Amino acid sequence: MNFDCDLDLQIIPSLVSADVRNTEFPLTPLYNAKFLTMDTSFFRLGDDVMNNMSVFNNLEHMEIIFGVDYEWKLLMKILENTPKLESLVITKDYLGSSNKNEDDQC
Repeated sequence: MNFDCDLDLQIIPSLVSADVRNTEFPLTPLYNAKFLTMDTSFFRLGDDVMNNMSVFNNLEHMEIIFGVDYEWKLLMKILENTPKLESLVITKDYLGSSNKNEDDQC
């Protein structure tokens, strides 16, 4: 799923994959995803997001795209809440868009 608009979603129990690039999109409906891509370049992370993050019990692969500043608190919270995570791709996006460059991946 790729959400480019404002949606009022509750829970998506059969979700397999999600691509989140919206600053206001809630992560709670994505709790069941196995594959998740998050572009945090334009995320506005408040304490409410950090304190109320769901546990992603089924998440096996995640790609997280950081903008100019790495969101280390967000990354640590995600790692705490992803007990089955097997692979993590971290990409640095200097331009604030989701253009990928192999040199920026680790």
